[in-house]
Amino acid sequence: MPRCHQFTSTLSCWVRFELTSLRSPCVSVLTKQTEGWGLWREKTGHDPALHGAKLEDRNYNNESFKKRSVDPSDPQQQQAAVTIQTQFRQHSAKGEVKAMREEDAATRIQAGFRGFIDREQVRTMKLAEMRKLSSKRWDRGDESASEQQTAAAAQEEEVDIDLNDPEVEKAAIKIQAGFKGFKARKEVTGQDEGAQQQTATETSRPASAAKSGEPEQTQEEEVDIDLTDPEVAQAALRIQAGFRGHQARQEVSAQKQDEEDIAAIDLGDPELKAAALKIQAGFKGIKSRRKLEAKKVALPLHESLHCCSGYLACMLLKIPQSH
Repeated sequence: MPRCHQFTSTLSCWVRFELTSLRSPCVSVLTKQTEGWGLWREKTGHDPALHGAKLEDRNYNNESFKKRSVDPSDPQQQQAAVTIQTQFRQHSAKGEVKAMREEDAATRIQAGFRGFIDREQVRTMKLAEMRKLSSKRWDRGDESASEQQTAAAAQEEEVDIDLNDPEVEKAAIKIQAGFKGFKARKEVTGQDEGAQQQTATETSRPASAAKSGEPEQTQEEEVDIDLTDPEVAQAALRIQAGFRGHQARQEVSAQKQDEEDIAAIDLGDPELKAAALKIQAGFKGIKSRRKLEAKKVALPLHESLHCCSGYLACMLLKIPQSH
């Protein structure tokens, strides 16, 4: 429905009438103002209420306001709305994905940095422990060097036996002969008859014979050896086993010393790195020199082959000319 443009002017007239009917200072001031507005409207011929009513009528009662500019049933407009919504959703989704990627990248960077810090801390701790161990080894080296030397010397003295030495064989023969003589004498003393015979022979012998009899008995005892005796074989096996054990212990101690020396190497030492670089440079120089020597050897051969091929080509070229 079109709005009435006279409504505002009617309302203003009614307000003026009501204000004039009241009797108060405030109402008198408002009455004077309305009277002044009326005089100004009569002089200028411009009524603000009428002008406002015309503007409202032009705004609400025109054809463009009555007819909608958008038709929801139009398929083209529907497709446009769908396209706009899709683009907006894509834009919002891209923003969310970008934020998620930035957060993931920040997390990875933080994790990598923390891992780097942890690795550096572990490396410094390992270096500190290696330095402590090396310092302790150096401190203990002076104290335990003498003890190790004395222990090694004692082991070598105890077990260092050369079975091929003739003196060692003589000593073993003497030990075995003495043991057998001791057993024989024990058996002889256990028998009464043997004891009486022994006393008779001792009284009948002169002093000189008695004096010279002792070395003869020792010589007989020294030669009295049965190589087929199991005790002799057992003693020889023990001596050989002791010697082999001594050799094995020496090898193990040398291997342990090598491992300790390798473990005591500080890989972060700049002098060690410089030495490694020098070794690598020397090895590369050797390889390059060998390659150059091989090229020098191959070059004359190649030149000789080239000369031979040239000579053969010349000969082949000359053959048709001679014909």
